[in-house]
Amino acid sequence: ATIEQEYARFPGPRHYVFGNHDVATLTKAEFLDNCAARERYYSFDGGGYHFVVLDACYNEDESDYEPDNFTWTETYIPTREPEWLREDIAATELPTVVLAHQRLDADDDPHGVRNADLTRAILEASANVQAVFQGHDHRGAHNEIAGIHYVTMKAVVEGAGLENNSYALVRLSPGTIEVEGSGRQESLRLSVG
Repeated sequence: ATIEQEYARFPGPRHYVFGNHDVATLTKAEFLDNCAARERYYSFDGGGYHFVVLDACYNEDESDYEPDNFTWTETYIPTREPEWLREDIAATELPTVVLAHQRLDADDDPHGVRNADLTRAILEASANVQAVFQGHDHRGAHNEIAGIHYVTMKAVVEGAGLENNSYALVRLSPGTIEVEGSGRQESLRLSVG
């Protein structure tokens, strides 16, 4: 409630990506009931771009992460979500940016989605997907796979003091994505098709 009160001061649209910390003490339904988020995964258009928000907070049996019912290193995207994603991406001609909490580019890493290869295949089949912004791995990273940039943002707070904060402003423009990092977050200038 305290954090949502601060976010609500922002005059523009707000979007939420489910992460494991969000459901450590709340169910997904409780989280949605107490913030401006309305869906677990969804898409929206803005500024000439298409954005896709994914939810990988599921167990292998496709049950929701809930308090005391998940292990942060075991994360999956359920069967219904890639089916929706395929249709959603096919329905737009706009350049597309994907937002996820867990990493879609780290199959053998504990921070990676265990069935990320299925999602990557859908993203790679589209000529429109330019980048994936993700978190979960507090160290941060940047990879490029099949022409798609995978930017793992560093943890927002990793210890006491302002020097341990990490955040960024991302600017999208034809041919370029700029990540203006602050605190521990590095800046990047990415060339996109």
